[in-house]
Amino acid sequence: MTPPVLRLIVTVACVSSLLTGSAVAPTRAAGTVKAHLVEAYGKLPLSFEANRGQTDSRVKFLSRGSGYTLFLTQREAVLAMRPAPARGTRPGASGGEDATPSVLRMHLLGANPAAPLSGLDTLPGTVNYFVGHDPAKWQTHVPTFAKVKQSQVYPGVDLVYYGNQRQVEFDFLVTPGTDPTAIRLSFQGADELKVDEQGNLLLRVNGGEVRLATPHVYQEVQGKQQRVAARYIVEESQNREPRTANSAPVRVGFQVAAYDQSRPLVIDPTLVYSTYLGGSGFDEGFSIAVDAAGAAYVTGDTLSADFTAGCTAPCIVLDRTHNGQLDAFVTKLDPTGTALLYATYLGGSGFDQGLSIAVDAAGAAYVTGNTDSANFTAGCMAPCTALDRTLAGMVDAFVAKISHIGVPATLTVTPATATALVNTQHCVSATVEDALGNPTPAITVQFSVTGSVTTSGTATTDTNGQATFCYTGPLFPGTDTITAYADPNTNNTQDADEPSDGATQAWVLPPTTVTINQAAGQADPTSTAPITFTAVFSESVSGFTGSDVVIGGTAGGTKTVDVTGGPSTYTVAVSGLTTGGTVIATIPAGGATDAAGNGNTASTSTDNTVTFDPTPPTVTINQAAGQADPTSTAPITFTAVFSESVSGFTGSDVVIGGTAGGTKTVDVTGGPSTYTVAVSGLTTGGTVIATIPAGGATDAAGNGNTASTSTDNTVTLTP
Repeated sequence: MTPPVLRLIVTVACVSSLLTGSAVAPTRAAGTVKAHLVEAYGKLPLSFEANRGQTDSRVKFLSRGSGYTLFLTQREAVLAMRPAPARGTRPGASGGEDATPSVLRMHLLGANPAAPLSGLDTLPGTVNYFVGHDPAKWQTHVPTFAKVKQSQVYPGVDLVYYGNQRQVEFDFLVTPGTDPTAIRLSFQGADELKVDEQGNLLLRVNGGEVRLATPHVYQEVQGKQQRVAARYIVEESQNREPRTANSAPVRVGFQVAAYDQSRPLVIDPTLVYSTYLGGSGFDEGFSIAVDAAGAAYVTGDTLSADFTAGCTAPCIVLDRTHNGQLDAFVTKLDPTGTALLYATYLGGSGFDQGLSIAVDAAGAAYVTGNTDSANFTAGCMAPCTALDRTLAGMVDAFVAKISHIGVPATLTVTPATATALVNTQHCVSATVEDALGNPTPAITVQFSVTGSVTTSGTATTDTNGQATFCYTGPLFPGTDTITAYADPNTNNTQDADEPSDGATQAWVLPPTTVTINQAAGQADPTSTAPITFTAVFSESVSGFTGSDVVIGGTAGGTKTVDVTGGPSTYTVAVSGLTTGGTVIATIPAGGATDAAGNGNTASTSTDNTVTFDPTPPTVTINQAAGQADPTSTAPITFTAVFSESVSGFTGSDVVIGGTAGGTKTVDVTGGPSTYTVAVSGLTTGGTVIATIPAGGATDAAGNGNTASTSTDNTVTLTP
């Protein structure tokens, strides 16, 4: 038993004062309550399991409803129904857990025996069968579907099964031009079959009644259903004459009035059953109540070990252990009757019955019944309080309180505070939880916004108990107050027990941004100053000066910054550089302001670095390696080596001196820092001396070379 579930357990000596108090008075008239709850329970949808070995291999899909199991094969649909025992029948007696189910078979006459079945509308839950001790024989993660389709059961006819806890629907989808009279059904397993005055097909099965409602036949015309008259035809029998069907199958067809055969036709006979209720074992429902929001609470007793199996997230299982021979149960359904909110066993190791239930204004359920379990209160641990843990006789009465699980207790809005740019979207999330901290799904949350924006809206909590609301901010700065409250009864009014929370939202103008990069035409690297950058603001600003620019990098000197231009585009000139290195310009936040007084953000850049290089390249020129000296042949070669890469170095930049005669020519090859200088046109003997004057070649920064130096730049020609 789950400790937070039970808030109070009292045995017989303490029961009367609690049950007669006004705190648990029903919130609606008893007749209205029960009618609503029976209807709500019936709306729970069917879930079709794919057969993965959990039943006979001929079965392709099965669905477990309240009091029945539906098996779908390629040839027929089989409805196995468990009869409900008389109220108070003790387990083990006739009609108990071991009672033989009634079986009704519906066969499709003349149908395609190989028509395939496929699941439609996959459901989020899966089914697991942990039967026996051999994991290899377990079936896990069995997929479930909301519908099952059998394609081409007849030529041009598909069959789709779906429904809820109280009825199964099977639609024959007839394509244009197909004859619907080909559809014929055969029923076997009924004690009696007849068509009543309203056109319903009635089948008596083991004391209960299964009814196929008058066929609902229609065509879709411009998005609306256009009804087509139709009725059942029971072969070889008068329509309203009772017919015994157990001895032999009874054949039933459809008679359809004239219709537009160029359009599809839908034949929808609905199978309704009214006297079967329960899980896979013995189940009795004794009492039902409704809270202010319309949620339904049911109590009774059960022998079904899988009673809570249908309670899948977000439904909360408080205690999924079948504790004894017969346990009480408590189940809560949502106001629409389409989803379980919580389910639990309640009991000890003996026989326990929940006989009556009431709900207080906070959504707490009060259950009373009887028990012969000596350990009935064993699961009531702190903060649960057991007022009397002693079983005083053979059977004691009990009263138990289940806290308001699934009833909104807290609501939290996030983010609590936020800031965003004007005219953008802002979203908040409201998280709704019950008193135990469980997320509360399917709750309507009302949102309202006041301040610079006035708006409102609603959202419904998801399986995590969260509802999201979004709205667009104003065109100008301002502040909003956002409030939200849970509105489970959807009356658009915050009642005293409906939790709420709030948040604030500030709207601001977009900040003034600025970029700074090398100015167009700025050489990089450069040997000259000033070095220029361009600063571009996202809007007009004022107050931007040289002191708002930070100059970094490795270049040395007493740097000064001059700013010109504006109001949004400025030129930044950096002077005072004396030694080479990098020059990096940035603009910190807040240096300039726009018309509204907003300071700029810190600058961004794509290229805000310039290399300053004021040092000229040096060069040496000497005899080339391998040059003979003296030599009798030309050309005579020298090697010129610059201290860095240069450009523009040609033969005209080399001066040839010495005593050798002739019309001398100079050819330069190689580079970018090492060149070969070849001297030709020599006719008379003598010396040949090569030098390179300053400024003949330039480096990347535009610096011209210094005059060459040499260790051996002379060669003797001896022709």
